[in-house]
Amino acid sequence: MKYFPVYGYHIEETQIFPEFTLHPLENAGLQRRIKCHANGEYHLTAVLEITGDQNPMRLLYLQSILSFIDQREVRIPHQMGIDATSASAAAKIIKPHRFKDERGCGKNKIFPETPDANTCRKNFIHFSLTAMLDENRKDIHEIRQLLQNCIFAFLPGAAGHNDVRSYFYLSALRNLADKTIEGNKPDKIALFLRNLGFQLVRAEQDMTPDDLTRHHARLFALSDDPTQDNQSHLKQIAELAPLVLIRHLGFRDTQLRWGSWGISDVA
Repeated sequence: MKYFPVYGYHIEETQIFPEFTLHPLENAGLQRRIKCHANGEYHLTAVLEITGDQNPMRLLYLQSILSFIDQREVRIPHQMGIDATSASAAAKIIKPHRFKDERGCGKNKIFPETPDANTCRKNFIHFSLTAMLDENRKDIHEIRQLLQNCIFAFLPGAAGHNDVRSYFYLSALRNLADKTIEGNKPDKIALFLRNLGFQLVRAEQDMTPDDLTRHHARLFALSDDPTQDNQSHLKQIAELAPLVLIRHLGFRDTQLRWGSWGISDVA
């Protein structure tokens, strides 16, 4: 079997999938959480066992999905795969290396990290990975872009650059809305979000074709107060974008944290 090290992912128990298995390393829950949540460095926290075909795209998007779930950058170095007879044997071979690079970390905790949330996290991994590898999806490029941009926005290179972070979120949301809503409508993003069940404050008529970009932040603000600063708007967009991806993919789970966004089920 082929095994790969996983750095920084919070996993409470073994998760078995059709093509691979994730094995946690630490038995002690407290020690595991300390390593998973470490800032500024990446600890070896799990071993990935490949039980099916070694599709490099699966590794790439699995790494992205784990980062998306934890809102912390997770690494699965593709060049560090080894052959071993079992996960425990692989864990002895793989050195408990710690990357001391600056580690990206988001603040929007959608997926709970309690031991009883293992099923929720496992189901999303399988659900979203299936979607990301489905080349027959009409929106495959757009959902991949939104997934990656939600991660790029909290990586060190974007930290402190609110205009860059806003671009990551808004460009991906705009592209997915354009792909989903037919026709040339100035309120596509508003319609797209309302169709997903998001309750927005701003009316659709606020979205004018001549000034669409400027109105994006106002649309996503939770308050009608025009004095809200860009930092406040960015916080709301950063909270919204990952939820949009989850909702658009069709994933449902009662343990998800929707924050201050009102969600209603739509047909």
